[in-house]
Amino acid sequence: MALENGTYVNSLVPANPASTDGLAQADDHIRLIKSTLKNTFPNLTGPVTATQADLNNPPGSLTDLGITDGTASGQVLTTDGSGNFSFTALPAGTTDTNYYVTGGSVSGTTLTLTREGLGSVSISGLPAAVTNNNQLTNGAGYITTQYTPPTSVGAVGTYAFLVRNSNTASITEGQSISGSSLVYGSVDAVNPYIYETLVYGNSGTSPSGTWRAMGKTTSSLATKGTVYLRIS
Repeated sequence: MALENGTYVNSLVPANPASTDGLAQADDHIRLIKSTLKNTFPNLTGPVTATQADLNNPPGSLTDLGITDGTASGQVLTTDGSGNFSFTALPAGTTDTNYYVTGGSVSGTTLTLTREGLGSVSISGLPAAVTNNNQLTNGAGYITTQYTPPTSVGAVGTYAFLVRNSNTASITEGQSISGSSLVYGSVDAVNPYIYETLVYGNSGTSPSGTWRAMGKTTSSLATKGTVYLRIS
């Protein structure tokens, strides 16, 4: 009697045993069949209800997997983390809005910003108001109102053409001079054809404060002048 060897179903030979074989090895054939079936399907512990169509055709949609379809277009498949699936509609979208700062104010150490489409937001803990730059340390800063340049004649931060009111040493650029040593002056062209000019003002009005020379004079004469910046 021919008896094949094998581990799985594909090892079985359909022609065995031959019709002329005796029964001496019939039990060996039966044990071989049972062994290959157990090895091929080791995890079957109950009835298999799938049809040949189920086994021969892979799933083409979710419903082929036993998952019920959703109730509306655009739903997404979600899970509860316990193996249960369902279709859920995504949250409705909202109109895109540009949220931007529209204004603000400072009160003490708190900055409040007003925003388009949103409520105001406050930022607290800012440095206290600074009244003297000596209060600042390296890297520190402070919030102040928009700077408005001075426009009054003789105000701190303004420029003027000034002349020394007495004969003293020449002036170098960057030199600081008291306004009491200066007077408002002018430059006049006496003979423009030979570029001769005269500076007037040594008997004019003196400005207040301290001024810094933004140019220079090369003579100690009182009629020598240049542009000055009031620094205090």
